[in-house]
Amino acid sequence: MARLRLELRLPEGFWLASLSRACRGSLLWVLDLAPFSGRGALLHVWADDRTSSQVRSWGRRLPRGVHLEELHRSAQGTLWRVRYPPSVLVPLISQGEVLPRVPFAVRDGWAFWEVLGSRVVLQRLAELVRHGLPGSRVLGVSSTVPDTGPAGLTPTQERVFQEALRCGYYEHPRRISLTGLARKLGLSKGSLSVMLHRIECRLAHDWQETRALPRFWVPGPPGRDEI
Repeated sequence: MARLRLELRLPEGFWLASLSRACRGSLLWVLDLAPFSGRGALLHVWADDRTSSQVRSWGRRLPRGVHLEELHRSAQGTLWRVRYPPSVLVPLISQGEVLPRVPFAVRDGWAFWEVLGSRVVLQRLAELVRHGLPGSRVLGVSSTVPDTGPAGLTPTQERVFQEALRCGYYEHPRRISLTGLARKLGLSKGSLSVMLHRIECRLAHDWQETRALPRFWVPGPPGRDEI
């Protein structure tokens, strides 16, 4: 499995692009996205309390074919359901046989997508974006990702890494030695050393890729208690 990162300049006729540009400087979180063949798409969008008033104002002058429904309002923000007609993005998604990982952020008409899939499918999607969305940038296809776990770690690597953190292996000074950690995990010292090196390499690469994220990317989406 590989990972493709895209910086998309949403087209002028796309409702979400127009909305985010009207709410300049504000983040909109797309919590899910479901294309419907020939019938456009359905998505859920979360906006913070300040931005929600702008969304309501924008909702009074919706483009033809767009339906906006307010589902839930709280002190932190509002959850909206949006139905919109076919656009350039729907065939790009369906032809690429993938969906972006959600949630993803939209700001000032730009969106950042991260997509997991086979390298062949992701390369085809990259070409569709280059030709279908002028001005967008393909940030590249990363090296193979073992699974969808944190930073692409395998379940075994994730277990070892969490145990190393819990036992203080990465603290200074260390609260447990490599020998002690290996004994606790039931591994040989040599095997554990190699595994930790691979884990650290994966985390280092992931950190390096994160530094290249677009300027509008933020640490995380709203929590469940906020929506």
